[in-house]
Amino acid sequence: MFIYLVIKFDKSDNNALKYRYFDQVTNVLKITSLQEMNNNNPYTPMYINAYDLFKKNKFLGVGIGSYPEESQNNFRSNNQIKGYTILPNTHPHQYHFELLATLGLPGYLFIITFLLYFLIKSFCFYINQKNYINLSSSLFILVFLIPLLPTGSFFTTYGASMFWLNFSLMNLGNFKNMN
Repeated sequence: MFIYLVIKFDKSDNNALKYRYFDQVTNVLKITSLQEMNNNNPYTPMYINAYDLFKKNKFLGVGIGSYPEESQNNFRSNNQIKGYTILPNTHPHQYHFELLATLGLPGYLFIITFLLYFLIKSFCFYINQKNYINLSSSLFILVFLIPLLPTGSFFTTYGASMFWLNFSLMNLGNFKNMN
Protein backbone atom coordinates (compact mmCIF):
# COMPACT_ATOMS: atom_id res chain seq x y z
CA MET A 1 0.00 0.00 0.00
CA PHE A 2 2.92 2.31 0.79
CA ILE A 3 4.45 1.79 -2.67
CA TYR A 4 1.07 2.47 -4.28
CA LEU A 5 0.71 5.76 -2.40
CA VAL A 6 4.27 6.86 -3.22
CA ILE A 7 3.75 6.25 -6.94
CA LYS A 8 0.25 7.75 -6.96
CA PHE A 9 1.16 11.03 -5.29
CA ASP A 10 4.58 11.57 -6.85
CA LYS A 11 4.52 15.04 -8.45
CA SER A 12 7.61 14.70 -10.67
CA ASP A 13 7.11 15.22 -14.40
CA ASN A 14 9.08 12.17 -15.53
CA ASN A 15 7.62 9.33 -13.46
CA ALA A 16 7.47 6.27 -15.73
CA LEU A 17 5.81 4.10 -13.08
CA LYS A 18 2.99 6.59 -12.57
CA TYR A 19 2.43 6.85 -16.31
CA ARG A 20 2.46 3.08 -16.82
CA TYR A 21 0.29 2.03 -13.89
CA PHE A 22 -2.04 4.98 -13.34
CA ASP A 23 -2.24 7.39 -16.26
CA GLN A 24 -2.65 4.70 -18.93
CA VAL A 25 -5.51 3.11 -16.99
CA THR A 26 -7.32 6.38 -16.30
CA ASN A 27 -6.91 7.47 -19.93
CA VAL A 28 -8.59 4.26 -21.11
CA LEU A 29 -11.48 4.83 -18.71
CA LYS A 30 -12.07 8.30 -20.22
CA ILE A 31 -12.44 6.96 -23.79
CA THR A 32 -15.97 7.18 -25.20
CA SER A 33 -15.72 5.32 -28.53
CA LEU A 34 -13.92 2.38 -30.10
CA GLN A 35 -12.34 4.61 -32.74
CA GLU A 36 -10.99 6.96 -30.07
CA MET A 37 -9.55 3.95 -28.23
CA ASN A 38 -7.84 2.68 -31.39
CA ASN A 39 -6.39 6.11 -32.19
CA ASN A 40 -4.92 6.38 -28.69
CA ASN A 41 -3.57 2.82 -28.50
CA PRO A 42 0.12 2.57 -29.45
CA TYR A 43 -0.35 -1.06 -30.55
CA THR A 44 -3.23 -0.50 -32.99
CA PRO A 45 -0.97 0.54 -35.93
CA MET A 46 1.05 -2.66 -35.53
CA TYR A 47 -2.11 -4.79 -35.23
CA ILE A 48 -3.56 -3.25 -38.40
CA ASN A 49 -0.32 -3.84 -40.31
CA ALA A 50 -0.23 -7.49 -39.21
CA TYR A 51 -3.90 -8.01 -40.08
CA ASP A 52 -3.35 -6.47 -43.50
CA LEU A 53 -0.40 -8.83 -44.09
CA PHE A 54 -2.63 -11.74 -43.04
CA LYS A 55 -5.36 -10.67 -45.48
CA LYS A 56 -2.80 -10.65 -48.31
CA ASN A 57 -1.34 -14.06 -47.35
CA LYS A 58 -4.20 -16.03 -45.77
CA PHE A 59 -3.04 -19.55 -46.51
CA LEU A 60 0.73 -19.54 -46.15
CA GLY A 61 1.47 -16.32 -44.27
CA VAL A 62 4.61 -14.32 -44.91
CA GLY A 63 6.92 -16.80 -43.13
CA ILE A 64 8.48 -16.67 -39.69
CA GLY A 65 11.70 -14.91 -40.67
CA SER A 66 10.07 -12.63 -43.23
CA TYR A 67 7.70 -10.64 -41.03
CA PRO A 68 9.95 -7.59 -40.43
CA GLU A 69 10.74 -7.19 -44.13
CA GLU A 70 7.14 -7.70 -45.26
CA SER A 71 5.95 -5.29 -42.57
CA GLN A 72 8.30 -2.61 -43.92
CA ASN A 73 7.21 -3.30 -47.51
CA ASN A 74 3.54 -3.04 -46.53
CA PHE A 75 4.24 0.26 -44.76
CA ARG A 76 6.07 1.66 -47.80
CA SER A 77 3.29 0.74 -50.22
CA ASN A 78 0.43 2.10 -48.10
CA ASN A 79 1.13 3.75 -44.76
CA GLN A 80 -2.58 4.20 -44.02
CA ILE A 81 -5.35 1.60 -44.02
CA LYS A 82 -8.96 2.72 -43.55
CA GLY A 83 -7.83 6.00 -41.99
CA TYR A 84 -5.39 4.41 -39.54
CA THR A 85 -1.68 4.95 -39.86
CA ILE A 86 0.10 1.60 -39.81
CA LEU A 87 3.44 1.01 -38.18
CA PRO A 88 6.09 -1.46 -39.35
CA ASN A 89 7.85 -3.50 -36.71
CA THR A 90 9.74 -6.74 -36.13
CA HIS A 91 6.59 -8.35 -34.71
CA PRO A 92 3.02 -7.12 -34.13
CA HIS A 93 3.19 -7.34 -30.29
CA GLN A 94 0.25 -9.75 -30.15
CA TYR A 95 0.47 -13.53 -30.47
CA HIS A 96 -2.68 -14.06 -32.49
CA PHE A 97 -1.82 -11.42 -35.10
CA GLU A 98 1.74 -12.68 -35.32
CA LEU A 99 0.66 -16.28 -35.87
CA LEU A 100 -1.91 -15.28 -38.47
CA ALA A 101 0.50 -13.01 -40.37
CA THR A 102 3.50 -15.34 -40.29
CA LEU A 103 1.90 -18.79 -40.56
CA GLY A 104 -1.42 -18.08 -42.23
CA LEU A 105 -4.75 -19.58 -41.23
CA PRO A 106 -3.73 -23.28 -41.37
CA GLY A 107 -0.65 -22.68 -39.18
CA TYR A 108 -2.68 -20.59 -36.76
CA LEU A 109 -5.36 -23.26 -36.43
CA PHE A 110 -2.73 -25.97 -35.94
CA ILE A 111 -0.93 -24.10 -33.14
CA ILE A 112 -4.13 -22.99 -31.37
CA THR A 113 -5.52 -26.54 -31.55
CA PHE A 114 -2.21 -27.88 -30.22
CA LEU A 115 -2.24 -25.42 -27.30
CA LEU A 116 -5.91 -25.99 -26.47
CA TYR A 117 -5.40 -29.76 -26.50
CA PHE A 118 -2.56 -29.50 -23.99
CA LEU A 119 -4.45 -26.95 -21.87
CA ILE A 120 -7.45 -29.27 -21.58
CA LYS A 121 -5.17 -32.21 -20.84
CA SER A 122 -3.36 -30.18 -18.21
CA PHE A 123 -6.58 -29.11 -16.47
CA CYS A 124 -7.71 -32.75 -16.37
CA PHE A 125 -4.36 -33.69 -14.87
CA TYR A 126 -4.75 -30.95 -12.25
CA ILE A 127 -8.22 -32.19 -11.29
CA ASN A 128 -6.83 -35.70 -10.71
CA GLN A 129 -3.47 -34.84 -9.10
CA LYS A 130 -3.98 -31.36 -7.54
CA ASN A 131 -0.55 -30.24 -8.72
CA TYR A 132 -0.40 -26.46 -8.18
CA ILE A 133 2.62 -25.94 -10.42
CA ASN A 134 0.61 -27.49 -13.21
CA LEU A 135 -2.36 -25.24 -12.45
CA SER A 136 -0.34 -22.03 -12.25
CA SER A 137 1.47 -22.79 -15.50
CA SER A 138 -1.84 -23.59 -17.20
CA LEU A 139 -3.35 -20.30 -16.05
CA PHE A 140 -0.25 -18.45 -17.26
CA ILE A 141 -0.65 -20.00 -20.73
CA LEU A 142 -4.37 -19.22 -20.70
CA VAL A 143 -3.69 -15.54 -19.94
CA PHE A 144 -1.13 -15.37 -22.74
CA LEU A 145 -3.78 -16.57 -25.18
CA ILE A 146 -6.23 -13.76 -24.42
CA PRO A 147 -6.91 -12.01 -27.76
CA LEU A 148 -5.86 -8.36 -28.20
CA LEU A 149 -3.82 -8.31 -25.00
CA PRO A 150 -0.42 -6.83 -25.95
CA THR A 151 2.30 -9.46 -25.77
CA GLY A 152 5.78 -9.94 -27.13
CA SER A 153 6.70 -12.14 -30.01
CA PHE A 154 5.61 -15.77 -30.05
CA PHE A 155 8.87 -16.98 -31.58
CA THR A 156 11.40 -14.73 -29.78
CA THR A 157 11.91 -12.44 -26.74
CA TYR A 158 11.64 -12.82 -23.02
CA GLY A 159 7.86 -13.22 -23.14
CA ALA A 160 8.13 -16.22 -25.44
CA SER A 161 10.74 -17.76 -23.13
CA MET A 162 8.31 -17.43 -20.25
CA PHE A 163 5.52 -18.85 -22.40
CA TRP A 164 7.46 -21.97 -23.41
CA LEU A 165 8.88 -22.48 -19.92
CA ASN A 166 5.36 -22.46 -18.47
CA PHE A 167 4.12 -24.67 -21.29
CA SER A 168 6.75 -27.26 -20.38
CA LEU A 169 5.95 -27.01 -16.65
CA MET A 170 2.26 -27.34 -17.47
CA ASN A 171 2.94 -30.65 -19.21
CA LEU A 172 5.66 -31.98 -16.93
CA GLY A 173 3.25 -33.95 -14.75
CA ASN A 174 1.38 -35.28 -17.76
CA PHE A 175 4.53 -36.82 -19.21
CA LYS A 176 5.80 -38.18 -15.91
CA ASN A 177 2.61 -40.18 -15.39
CA MET A 178 2.23 -41.60 -18.89
CA ASN A 179 2.11 -45.38 -19.14
